[in-house]
Amino acid sequence: MDTYLVRLKPLSPYLTPWRSCTLWGRLCWIIADGRLPGWKIEDWLECYKIGEPPLIIGDAFPSNAVPVPAIYHALPKEKIEQLLPEGVEAPPKTLTWEEWRDLCATGKFLKPKENTDAMPSKNGKVQRTERIHVVMDRASGRAAYGGLRTEIGWQPDELIFVARVDSALGLRGLETLVRELCLEGWGQGRTYGYGHVEFLSVEDAERPESTRWAATLGHCHLTDDLPTDGYWRWAGVPVRPHDLGRRQGKEQFFTTMLLPGATFATDKTGIGHAISWDGRKDYLHYGLAPTWPVSPVRESQA
Repeated sequence: MDTYLVRLKPLSPYLTPWRSCTLWGRLCWIIADGRLPGWKIEDWLECYKIGEPPLIIGDAFPSNAVPVPAIYHALPKEKIEQLLPEGVEAPPKTLTWEEWRDLCATGKFLKPKENTDAMPSKNGKVQRTERIHVVMDRASGRAAYGGLRTEIGWQPDELIFVARVDSALGLRGLETLVRELCLEGWGQGRTYGYGHVEFLSVEDAERPESTRWAATLGHCHLTDDLPTDGYWRWAGVPVRPHDLGRRQGKEQFFTTMLLPGATFATDKTGIGHAISWDGRKDYLHYGLAPTWPVSPVRESQA
């Protein structure tokens, strides 16, 4: 499989988080609508069921706020101090994509460049917006009682995500999916101004050769063969299947997923799997994530 970096530009704030499972689900609907030549949704899903995924995607991050691998927050204080540049007391929560790659390659935090837009990422911050909306009563033409609400969105300068693509899909197939996604828009509120996004590029990510350690770049489901030697980071994720009225089974699931930045002793290029639930065998929840090699320097540090 080849590794690519996808770049997107938000043209308006978005309300829905860019989790890999949500992103994959939207791409599936594009395929189900017949907008990816040569693919049927049944064939696409079957590839994931048999463990031969044509596409492994990660979360989309602001390009100046990629989560630092968990290992750097788990090392003893004296070890962490050896990895930080002079004058820096604690490792940052996020880095720019370029700084993140340098960290994974060298095993050390480099001094940030001056006069860059990346500085706010040191506190994990991205541009946040708040908009007040009024729900109108169509019968009276007036504001509905209790219909005032505030919606919080985010609009970074750029979003990026890593994608592993096999030959069956290829670069052209990946670009087709992403362009269709941009035409459609992203997540909640698309009909009233949120989630407008522009396609920028798909470029070779120049993934380094695998090492003993690797960090995840998206949400993923736990697997039995996941190495116990690692630095875990996880959260509970609610899952709400679509078209509930036409299907049987539970209406909502709650699953545990690894978060981006979890770090393990593995040379795998992807971690996780897609899962289904009892009573909902027709529903598949994506839970894979690409990994990125982490410098062997860490082995001596851990």
